[in-house]
Amino acid sequence: RPIGCQMVGIWGVWEQAFIDGDFLVLEVEYSGGCVEHSWGACFGNLMGIGTDVPVHAGLIVGHSDNNDPCDSIETTTLEVDLSELKATFQQLSGQNEGTILLVLPGFDQPLAYSF
Repeated sequence: RPIGCQMVGIWGVWEQAFIDGDFLVLEVEYSGGCVEHSWGACFGNLMGIGTDVPVHAGLIVGHSDNNDPCDSIETTTLEVDLSELKATFQQLSGQNEGTILLVLPGFDQPLAYSF
């Protein structure tokens, strides 16, 4: 099963993404403005452990507009805790340190999460 999933579905226009410690910070643009939206994020299964391929995982972002009737352009910052992804890597690889390439929809290059 994907790691840390709470919601499923991909939505949003990513303005910026970066790693801050054990968090992936995403700035997302979406339409709404009248009702608070709900967000969730998780990563697909870790791929490449024990192979010559760099370890990587794809991001899945869940979004519910909670029936928001408005169409103004809004932005929000999402913080995705990467600690469960790191713990899964450590358990599967037997290594405490490593790098996971985070594949994000809409970005040309993955982000490197090193710990």
